[in-house]
Amino acid sequence: MTPSLTVASAACPRTGQHTSAAWVRPVLLLFAAYLAVPVLEVPLFGLSLSAPLFSFVALDCLLRPVAWRRYRKWVLLAVLFWTAHPFSLAANVFLGNLTEISAAQARLLARFAYWMLVFAVTTVLVHRSCLGPSLAKALAAGALALGFLRLAEAAVFGYWGGGNPQFLSQNDYGFGFSAFTPFATWLAVESRGWRKLPVVVAWLALLCAVIGNGSRSSWITVALGLLLIALLAGLARAPTALAPTTALLLLAALPVAVIWIAPPALRDPVVERSATWGRLDRDKPFLARQLLIRKGIALFQQNPLFGVGAGGFTESVVRLEIPRTLSYRSIEAFNRKTPHNSYVKVLAENGLFGASSLFCLLALLGWRGLPATLAQARHGETWAIPVFAGFVTMCVHFWTLSGHTGTAPWFLCGMLAGVIERNRSSVPNQ
Repeated sequence: MTPSLTVASAACPRTGQHTSAAWVRPVLLLFAAYLAVPVLEVPLFGLSLSAPLFSFVALDCLLRPVAWRRYRKWVLLAVLFWTAHPFSLAANVFLGNLTEISAAQARLLARFAYWMLVFAVTTVLVHRSCLGPSLAKALAAGALALGFLRLAEAAVFGYWGGGNPQFLSQNDYGFGFSAFTPFATWLAVESRGWRKLPVVVAWLALLCAVIGNGSRSSWITVALGLLLIALLAGLARAPTALAPTTALLLLAALPVAVIWIAPPALRDPVVERSATWGRLDRDKPFLARQLLIRKGIALFQQNPLFGVGAGGFTESVVRLEIPRTLSYRSIEAFNRKTPHNSYVKVLAENGLFGASSLFCLLALLGWRGLPATLAQARHGETWAIPVFAGFVTMCVHFWTLSGHTGTAPWFLCGMLAGVIERNRSSVPNQ
């Protein structure tokens, strides 16, 4: 008998029971949902609302006995990646490239310490508790809410097919769609009974928002996520059980058809945006990203081991040869922009030390995460499927966005590490 995509209430591994205070579950679920729709900040301080929420969860986890030895490889990689940031700054001070570490750079070190804590604590909680299905549903709800927020912006402010929305930027919307749409897709497949129709309708609205937002990167990653959900479901189950995911894949063409036959005010901006694929040699955002990637490579070549220092990309000046299409901005203006590429940013700012630790972490998560996801899905824990799919689509989107400087990516990485540890708990002698 093969497991279906319906979420099973699989018992936690007997050796992995984890007791938490009663308030941890609702706070963690609220934290997860907020990561997909980060529209609020703590008043006066300008901090993300996720930080105070997660601090309570982390404190509860750290005050309880945890066999950290089991998680040493994850902790070690996280510590190595964080260490690359103060090392890069110290090396540049020693070499005379920096006179002092600025307050902004010190805050960045603190933020990366917090993000590494999010990664480690999430790994422990997902492994040692039964919160995986609930967290996946919370992220799915957040993704659906993000879609409705984007549609509301289009209806109220008219930002459609591009532009600069009010609540979040086009890139922020795009990255959220890339990382969390797999959870909404999984929820649409998993839902049963009377819940099925409203969830599928909301999922279709989310796809309309993805198309109308105009982020070309998210068009690619969301399509990739849909294919991954179907592929992983097929690998985890018998081929005859693919009907729900296959039907959803076919249904995904509906938003495209709806926008195609929509009035010109809705159709034309999307068509115009999609037409830029054929003229990338004249596309300003694409050319600007290429220019900034060249800057990042030049900065990496200046100091391959430690880079120019954490947070130093926008502070560093490189003589850039600006193409005529981008002549509307000065060299100084482009030098102040981020590279829109997480991997190039890490190489430029942290050198081989930081890049190698990040690449090792992501490679280990991908290499160990795929078999662990399939094994857990075969045992009924199908919530692992959108975790792995979201991790992959997020890593792909890292090529066009400096997205690793945020809480959501590290929470998602921690969830996948937790899936890997749950699979180890179910395999003897591991």
